[in-house]
Parts: sequence; C-alpha cells; structure tokens
Amino acid sequence: MCVGVVVGLALLLLYYTDVVISDLSLNEQVGSQYVTIASGWGMATELWPLMLLSALVGIALLLMFLKIKKVL
Repeated sequence: MCVGVVVGLALLLLYYTDVVISDLSLNEQVGSQYVTIASGWGMATELWPLMLLSALVGIALLLMFLKIKKVL
C-alpha cells in the first residue's frame, strides 16, 4: 500500500515537472543577443552536474541528521 502511494506521488511529480519544464529554455547572452542553448527536457543534459551535486548534498545532510539523532 505504502509503495503504491509513493509510486503514485512520484508519477504526479513527474507529470508536474514535465508540464513546467516544457515551457522553459536555457539561454546565453552573446553580446546583445540571446542564444538558446537548450529547451524543455534538453536542459537536463546541460544541468546534470548541478543536479548530481544537489543529490549528493541532500544525501550528506540526511546522513548527518541521522548521525546527530543517533539513528545510524
């Protein structure tokens, strides 16, 4: 039951992310002009190092919290 709820929430989050990210674009200013580097889900391939760093920081904070609470 709990796994089904988590999977359902993950699918809702994926749908919401798809709706929001489909309208976005990543631009770079070159002189006075803007050049589109990526749009929609293509931004994920440009920003993966930032996403990986965010995941690692989140995991480290969780481990520190659990260590302080003496769970680990």
